[in-house]
Amino acid sequence: MARFMESGHYAAHLRQMRLVYAERRDALLDSLKREAPGVLRIGTAEAGMHVTAFLAEGLQDEAVIARTDARRLGARRLSPLYLGRKREQGLVLGFSGASPAGLRAAVRTLCGVLDGPNR
Repeated sequence: MARFMESGHYAAHLRQMRLVYAERRDALLDSLKREAPGVLRIGTAEAGMHVTAFLAEGLQDEAVIARTDARRLGARRLSPLYLGRKREQGLVLGFSGASPAGLRAAVRTLCGVLDGPNR
C-alpha cells in the first residue's frame, strides 16, 4: 500500500473515483429533479455517497420503503435517523454502486412507486 501511495497511483485513483461519483450523483439529482418535482424535495448533496430526498406532505417513508423494497431499489428510510420528536419523512438514496443509466432507471421505478396505488 505504501508503494501504491508513493507512486502516485492512489492519488490518481482518488481523482478518477471523484469524477465517477460526481457523474453518478449528477445523474441521480438530474433524474430526481426531472421525474419527481412536487413529490420529492432534494436535500443538500454536496458531499457523501447518498442524497436525502424529503417526501411530499402525506407520504410516509415506512410505506414507501415497503414498496421500494419489493423492487429492490435499496432506498432507506430517513425518519428513524432523527433524534427527538419531529421526524422528517424521506428517503436516503445511495448512488455509489450504480451506473448513471441504472440510477435513471431506479428513479423512474421510484416515481412509479410514489405515484402508484396506496400513495
